[in-house]
Formats: sequence, structure tokens, C-alpha cells
Amino acid sequence: MISVNELISNPVYNQKILVEGCIVIIDQKLWLIDLAHINNYPNSVKIRIINDNLKQILLNSVALYSGVTALFHDAKIIGYLSNDILSNQLDINVIELCIKDGNEWKHIDVNNFVKHIDMEEKRELDWHDLFK
Repeated sequence: MISVNELISNPVYNQKILVEGCIVIIDQKLWLIDLAHINNYPNSVKIRIINDNLKQILLNSVALYSGVTALFHDAKIIGYLSNDILSNQLDINVIELCIKDGNEWKHIDVNNFVKHIDMEEKRELDWHDLFK
């Protein structure tokens, strides 16, 4: 397992990588920062998490913190690294994720989807509607 700083210094493409860091929300996007830089996380080196649905899954799955960001959790990620040529930003496509929630680690199903319900179509919702 490597740190975010190590991965940024020596990017590895076209193979699965195992990286650990801290997942935070900055500018409404998910980022992975190095554990050594959590005190200055907005300005730290970071890798953008490109899984579109993962932010909502995490917001629904782990304890949220008040303050600047609702997510601020240690994480271990398996994924594929890419480089956005236009922005020169390193991105990671997460295929497996373990996140520390309080004192325990949770495995998050990154393939889970968020079900959107059209409120005009449904007048009365019950729990069964949410989990169909």
C-alpha cells in the first residue's frame, strides 16, 4: 500500500493500485489527500475521485462531520489512476473502498447506485419504495 504523496510522486498507470489517504469533499467533489496533510487539506496535494455516484453513497453510509466538509475519513482504495491532460490532474477510478467510520473500518459497495424517486409521480412513499 502506498500513500497519496508517493503515488503523486511516482504515478502508476494501467494497473490496479492500493493507496491510502483521507477522503474529503472540496468544491463539491471527492478527493483523496495524504494523511500527513490533513491539517491543511484544501491546499494539500490531492487525487480527484472520479466515481460519480460515490459521494452520495458515502454521505448515506458513514458518519458525517460538521464544519467545512461533511466527509473527512481515512480510506484504503483499490483503483486505477489516470491523468486528465487538460487540467493535469491525477484522477482515480475506485473499484474497492474501505473507509474508517469512527473506530471501525467499513467496506463500501462502490457499484451501489442511488435511487432517485420522482416526487410528483409518488404521492405517498413508504420504506418499501426506497429499497425496491
